[in-house]
Amino acid sequence: MEYNKYLSTFKQCSYDSDNNVYLVNNETKCFDLDNYFKEKFKELEVGDRPKSLDSIYSKTHNFLSKCLMVEFKNKNLKSIEYIIANIYSKIFNSILVFISENKCCIENCAKNNYLLIVYSSYKEKISGQLNNLANKSGKLKGLERFKNYIFKDVKFITNVEFDDEVIKFNNLTN
Repeated sequence: MEYNKYLSTFKQCSYDSDNNVYLVNNETKCFDLDNYFKEKFKELEVGDRPKSLDSIYSKTHNFLSKCLMVEFKNKNLKSIEYIIANIYSKIFNSILVFISENKCCIENCAKNNYLLIVYSSYKEKISGQLNNLANKSGKLKGLERFKNYIFKDVKFITNVEFDDEVIKFNNLTN
């Protein structure tokens, strides 16, 4: 993966163009997976292009080491079922491309990759629906199945908690 060409920040990756807002203000550099997919699949019609998670972050810029994959959710969504199906699709597309591009295996992902799904604490409809689905440990029902299979851990957090989670990720030693 051409890291520098798709270098961005979490703030930029969290931009919601429909509402003209950033979900987070974190300026940490990351890989803009959405833009990478747009370029990689530019020959496909827009509606036929696979969807991806929003960003990947590695403190060392080495995607074979620990990676934090992030999906930002800020838009008013049709239904909870749509949210889950949308996230599933993005996870699988992103992981398939990640494995292919980095010549690694699923075991490497399960040992080294973490997933954060970040939603707006300010959008009552979204946060209410998603909080009803999340258990007390911040796990979104249905997505915890990816823990130890595709990701070392999967967390479901608000945008207010995001900076703390990035700090925790940077402090991981194993």
